[in-house]
Amino acid sequence: MVRLKKHEDSIPLAAEILGSGRLAVIPTDTIYGFSTIDTEEGALLIQNAKGRSSGKSLISLVSSPDEIKEYSTEELNPLLMDLWPGAVTVIVPVSGGGTRAFRCPGDGWLRKLVKKIGRPVFSTSVNISGEKPLSNPEDIVKKFGSLLDLIVIDDEACGNLAGVDNLPSTLVDASVHPYRIIRQGAVVIPASCLNF
Repeated sequence: MVRLKKHEDSIPLAAEILGSGRLAVIPTDTIYGFSTIDTEEGALLIQNAKGRSSGKSLISLVSSPDEIKEYSTEELNPLLMDLWPGAVTVIVPVSGGGTRAFRCPGDGWLRKLVKKIGRPVFSTSVNISGEKPLSNPEDIVKKFGSLLDLIVIDDEACGNLAGVDNLPSTLVDASVHPYRIIRQGAVVIPASCLNF
């Protein structure tokens, strides 16, 4: 099923599909993303679609910057958190040990979607692991259509997601001190955000 992002039912429809643990492709503020609810089953669904091992963690989208407090066991640098909402992914230590990656997207439609679902949503680039991410909806449907219950098209970008040069989010590891940039993406992180 294909829906334009501007359609009034795009959020309720995507929330129903993602919230029930099915797989969709939705536009984010960076690139189109394979998305589903943040569960072990959801992670497996995405990993199977991408053809990659279960060892690589996924980014969880939250609907507001404050939500990170529900997951991180450490206080985070407020200057880094001021970059949210935006194309910055932050790895934080979580209870029970280990780390998780979160992003509060800059796109208002996407934040409303995650809020309606009521829990974080996994999102990762639409591609076979190791290949270039797809940014054209026709290519996405051609390659992955049989696996998807929904694809939401960013109509304002005339079908191709406009993002910042289609760059992924900048990935910051905030579980170490000072924080470390793991992947330079759409947002340049000032040094003051890394020292905490």
